[in-house]
Amino acid sequence: MRGSTLVAQRFDGQRMVLQGEPEAIAPGIAAMQLAGNAPAVFSASNNGVLVYRQGSNGIIGELVWLDRQGRRLGVVGEPGAYITPALSPDQTKLAVARVDQENWENDLWLFDLKGPTSFRFTFDLRKVLNPVWSPDGTKIAFSSMQNGAYDIFQKPSTGGGRVEPVLESADNKYVINWPPDGHVLLYESMRRLWALPLGGKSSEIVSAANAGQVSPNGRWVAYNSVELGRSQVFVQSFPSSGDKYQVSKPGGNFPLWRRDGKELFYIAGNKLMAVDVRSDDQSFGAGTPHPLFTVPVGANGGLYYQVAADGQRFLVVIPVDKPPPPITVVVNWEAALRKP
Repeated sequence: MRGSTLVAQRFDGQRMVLQGEPEAIAPGIAAMQLAGNAPAVFSASNNGVLVYRQGSNGIIGELVWLDRQGRRLGVVGEPGAYITPALSPDQTKLAVARVDQENWENDLWLFDLKGPTSFRFTFDLRKVLNPVWSPDGTKIAFSSMQNGAYDIFQKPSTGGGRVEPVLESADNKYVINWPPDGHVLLYESMRRLWALPLGGKSSEIVSAANAGQVSPNGRWVAYNSVELGRSQVFVQSFPSSGDKYQVSKPGGNFPLWRRDGKELFYIAGNKLMAVDVRSDDQSFGAGTPHPLFTVPVGANGGLYYQVAADGQRFLVVIPVDKPPPPITVVVNWEAALRKP
């Protein structure tokens, strides 16, 4: 792949060298996923048969506000290949990664939720995703594959100023939460949750876990883990003191807190679940989870939803209902290449 174009180049298997120049086979090849390294939708056999799919890179969706019954309340912006939305602390702005259909690169966009204004937030970075707002709303941290692995960066939320590296290393690091004290970032790496004091050294919080979210009072962290054989939502004290509670029944992913810390939401199968919780005391307590509404296909592939501060509205990436593009089959495709 070069951008979204499928190319072929002759190869000498004896000398292990490429020959000639790359030749374009088909433009606009679709990708299988939006985050991480996105494999292209094509395959070539040893007998000269090639198959590929052209079309949008990922699921084209709308940013839709829903109430607790799943009824549509409004739409933010125009349809696009959106992933990992994040509401600002004051609920007036939305940061979201959007995939460019030409070059497969993700950039962050900011939407003004009080009007029609939107603008591109990141430039000249590779595969930007997972925006998280600082508690005071002045900065946005995010992950970007700028140097061969996903590292963590930050930038002023006004859109001005320069991008600053926060944590760089050889391992992929996906920032996921900026806890309320403002001095620590949570991120995923090597299937573990880590806490990074700004200007300090990372420490592991939970193994075999992801999607960590610290409670509004900073005492608890909700996350999902497969330690019991399937993904479940757990809550444990933060920083960890050994107290841990299972919240989801029978499975769950991607927990988010209500602003007052009295309710927790998560995805279970194709349902958005809610559970009343007690998080202010020294011990944690949770009621019985109950479904709110069915989550559209594609919304549970990642943190593709956000919760308003009062827990009465949800911003969900809903796929646009249209048939998938066809698969093209080419027989003897090498005959179209230039002779060596």
